[in-house]
Amino acid sequence: MAFMNWLKSKPYWAKGGIIGGVIAIFLSLLYFICLYFSVAEAALGCLLFLWPGILFLIPLDELIFRYGETSLAVILVNIPHFIFWVLTGALTGWIVGKIKSR
Repeated sequence: MAFMNWLKSKPYWAKGGIIGGVIAIFLSLLYFICLYFSVAEAALGCLLFLWPGILFLIPLDELIFRYGETSLAVILVNIPHFIFWVLTGALTGWIVGKIKSR
């Protein structure tokens, strides 16, 4: 209950950023679960869980393929994914706040 009161006191852009971060963490967990249960040939399909954030990794693809599924590659995949969802949530919350303030 205290969390809901804390969340209600935040501006809409912050609420959207928090919700976007939760979405990013959930999709990252699905990505790791998919990697755990998939065979090596199907692991590339797990990247669909990181879909929009993976677009920022196009310049880093050589580094990812060089190191494979190491911790460095996992970090490099998840950082832009998390940033994308937090910024998308914050932008959506900002727009909702502007609409509601009219």
